[in-house]
Amino acid sequence: MPNTATTPWTAFRPLTLCMTLALSMALQGCAGSSGSLLTGAPTTSGNGTGGGGESSTGKTFIEVLGCVGGGLVGAALAKALANSEAKRLKLTPQQAAKRERGYLIGFALLGCGGGTVLAGTVYSKLSDSGKKARERELLAAAASAKPRTYRDPENPSLQGLVKPLPVYADAANKRECRDIEDTLADAGKGEPIVVKYCRSVPSGGWAPVTA
Repeated sequence: MPNTATTPWTAFRPLTLCMTLALSMALQGCAGSSGSLLTGAPTTSGNGTGGGGESSTGKTFIEVLGCVGGGLVGAALAKALANSEAKRLKLTPQQAAKRERGYLIGFALLGCGGGTVLAGTVYSKLSDSGKKARERELLAAAASAKPRTYRDPENPSLQGLVKPLPVYADAANKRECRDIEDTLADAGKGEPIVVKYCRSVPSGGWAPVTA
């Protein structure tokens, strides 16, 4: 009689292969767009200018992928980006941790991380309309290099201010980037985070990136 016993790896191998295949298909499905947030290449706007429009697909990579792995993916992306920025800017561990938290909140607002990340923050109070208003003004600020404000139409006490910082070159990825300070206040009490936007040169559309 043949031995039907299996090792733990053999037992879980089909599941592992299925998960790998699913992730691979999701990534390939996004590769046809003009950029990938996972690789750090920004998506371009539909009109081919840096005018702050949506990506050519109307969605960011994170939204298309649906955040396979949920909050684990958001946490990994935030940590990787914070580590990269810490090296570039020579941040202290405390400053890097603050950046990482800001990236986590930003990813959660894009649908990667969920309510657990946002819990206890003023950003958790944003309605869907408020989130869209915020994303719109972040894109406009990235493109115009001028401060912008936003307000949650469903909760007027929530008011945001976004301040774009100077552009810097990322020659290795053939793009230019800028950090944007985003401060959302509820009845005057604000909570600042920093998000990173990039575009391919010379005329790609601005988009949030993860690397």
